[in-house]
Amino acid sequence: MNFILFLNIFVLFLIFKIKCNPDAKRLYEDLMAPYNKLVRPVFNSSEMINVKLGLKLFQILDLNLKKEYLLTNMMVSHEWNDYSLRWNFSDYGNVKQLYIPADKLWLPDIILYNNADDAYELSIKTNAVIHYDGTVIWQSPTTFKSHCEINVEYFPFDLQTCKLHFTSWTHGDNINLKHHNYKSSEPGIDLNNYFLNVEWDVLSVTALEQKKNFNCCTDIYSDIFFTIHLRRKTFFYIFSLLIPISLLSFLTVFVFYLPANSGEKVSLIISILLSLTFLLLIYIDIMPSTSICLPVLGKYLIFILLLVILSLIITCFILNVHFRSPNTHKMSPWSKTFFLKTLPPYLLIDLSIENQKFLLSSNNNITTNIKTFASKSIQTPTTGYIYSAEINRAIRNTLFIAYHLENKDTFENCKQDWQIMALVLDRMFFYLFFLLHLVGTIAIFLSITSIYDSSNPIDLQQSKINKDFENILKTF
Repeated sequence: MNFILFLNIFVLFLIFKIKCNPDAKRLYEDLMAPYNKLVRPVFNSSEMINVKLGLKLFQILDLNLKKEYLLTNMMVSHEWNDYSLRWNFSDYGNVKQLYIPADKLWLPDIILYNNADDAYELSIKTNAVIHYDGTVIWQSPTTFKSHCEINVEYFPFDLQTCKLHFTSWTHGDNINLKHHNYKSSEPGIDLNNYFLNVEWDVLSVTALEQKKNFNCCTDIYSDIFFTIHLRRKTFFYIFSLLIPISLLSFLTVFVFYLPANSGEKVSLIISILLSLTFLLLIYIDIMPSTSICLPVLGKYLIFILLLVILSLIITCFILNVHFRSPNTHKMSPWSKTFFLKTLPPYLLIDLSIENQKFLLSSNNNITTNIKTFASKSIQTPTTGYIYSAEINRAIRNTLFIAYHLENKDTFENCKQDWQIMALVLDRMFFYLFFLLHLVGTIAIFLSITSIYDSSNPIDLQQSKINKDFENILKTF
């Protein structure tokens, strides 16, 4: 604590001992004594003052899709000439520039016209650099929250164009606003100190000067539009949304490959539907509430949901066919011919019907022999001998069992036909839904025009390397 106290005292001692440049102090007093910051610095009141405006982009903080605004961290540069701040540097010890707080000078009231925040003016009033010829350069860091019209038609493969509209609020007809280009080879916004964004690539930045003439008056107002062209980095959305949705949709196809006897077909479809609903809620939370267009990801989600709901309806129908019996339904001859004989070879289904018919024919032979024996035995023999009542009852019961076995074979055969028909329907819809999913997915994503955009983002890293190399060469 004693060391820190001693250090503070030593620093304060140095501050009081340091004396400012007496020539600069005298120059400051001579310039600011008669200066009036409320008066526009021109010789004639009808004369326009030229103000150069430039931007240096440091960072893109956020591009909010739901609230439609762009949040950027920038350095705003103003340059103009103030005739009342000129001096002969030889009279002031060759002092050619002076640093004066900006709140003591006349400042052009240039604002961000499409502002989406409460504060319109620059909050940080840094020092302005005054040159001996009256040139004033004022640079101030600030955070702009500008309105940006969002186009989410091709989300997450979208391109966004955000504009920053600058103009004078009160001196629109008395200020000639010009774009301050730091170098002729640089774009509309200086990107030398830009920090790369993890979500957006900067494709290009432009600046456009515009003169407007309104119907209310004959004065001409000058504006500057700075435009930032951005492209979304899709890596995150591909692995968090697109791939899960595609895999879940492929699971819908395999619902028709699952045997109906498993009893899990409807449960699997409902599980897929719940998972897609969860992803849909995530998508709704990301996207803005717009009715202008339906994003391509929304189209894909709706397409997959329709396939899942349709597969649920078809699966319920197939299960109904699988568990039909001759007591409630009778298969028509054309259905038996089409689903049991015509379609199975084309769907690569081996039914092995011949083996089933052999077993059924064996059972029928046994049943026929029992019926023949029972029918002969129940008749009265020629010897006159008559069977007892117990033996006749046993023979009748045997005959009943034989007829029951014969009916059971016919019943099982008809029931098996319905099960085979359900299997054929399952296999047919398996191929159909696989084709629909494949064609629908390819068609939807091929409609995205930004996929074919081969333009590269601005190589900011290379430009920084070149700039550093130029500075190293200047030192030699």
